[in-house]
Amino acid sequence: MKGAEVQELWVAIERDAALQSRSGYVLRRASIGCNVDFFLAVRCPDLQRALVLRVPADVLPEVRKLPETRGLEVSVERLHDDVAGTASIVVQLRAANFSEIFVSFSTILVNRVCAAMSPAHAAGELLAQLFQWQKFLDARSEGLGEEEQRGLYGELYILRRLVQMMGAASLAGGWVGPAGAAQDFRFGREVAIEVKTSIGSEPQAVKINGERQLDDRNLGRLYLVCLSIDRAAGSGETLPDLVAWIRDSLKNHPVELNDFEQSLLEFGYLKSHEARYRLQGFALRHERCFRVQEGFPRITEAGLPSGVGRVEYRVALAGCTQFAVAFEQIVTALVATVGKRSGLEQ
Repeated sequence: MKGAEVQELWVAIERDAALQSRSGYVLRRASIGCNVDFFLAVRCPDLQRALVLRVPADVLPEVRKLPETRGLEVSVERLHDDVAGTASIVVQLRAANFSEIFVSFSTILVNRVCAAMSPAHAAGELLAQLFQWQKFLDARSEGLGEEEQRGLYGELYILRRLVQMMGAASLAGGWVGPAGAAQDFRFGREVAIEVKTSIGSEPQAVKINGERQLDDRNLGRLYLVCLSIDRAAGSGETLPDLVAWIRDSLKNHPVELNDFEQSLLEFGYLKSHEARYRLQGFALRHERCFRVQEGFPRITEAGLPSGVGRVEYRVALAGCTQFAVAFEQIVTALVATVGKRSGLEQ
């Protein structure tokens, strides 16, 4: 389900709720294909938006502690429509300044909770996402830090180049790093790309986060792209400039645009912080690309001793020269593998 569809459904519910004389919630199932009883709702008479997950009462003991979440109120209630033996977990918007992001967050919840195969699984997914929401707000109350801004710019710079060179909006769906994937970009099992972005002179080494980031097991091809960029106040391309370009390129592709907006949210990019991000711009200084394959200097999961994990290490780029490739070779690999299956054109 797309963010625009969630917004349209809420607007329709609000129209119905405005005609109600009694207090309570007006509910509409979040998605036709939803596997559980998950609803978008509007409370009467104050027309507050909410999400409602109805579950059997015996699932509730597994809900140990409801998250205390800024901008939202989370409670367990017996609603008027709840049949005997059921109860509802209600997530209600309580702060108007969160209304814009609530639509995006709710879209993520609808897609994930509706995919749950049991009420218990749905309740667990809902609460897990709410705890993530709280962490997100705590970490992002002032916006992205300088290192995060730089990393986001690098990933979006690569996304734009791919879209420009291949003319395919569907590539936006390959940006999966914000959702917790091992690499920043994954295109099925055929091609993956990890992007590292540094400020100033060409980096001598790059930091690798975890043993899976450069692991090409079960992947056709894995590439490492290292960008060096300059940063300056009042000049260069800003993050909002780059985001606006990608949004515009996806405006006629609602599914891809929705995926892109959700990835921005998961990364921590909020429209309310854009004024701050406009204070400085970026410009590419240098680019190096590598094919990660047998012999590439790296640590992988298969090579770790038992009991060791979540390692961080640095790769000296001087030791990777034999694996260097041009960016055009990455595009060629995408066209040859992903393109034939999904209709991408160069």
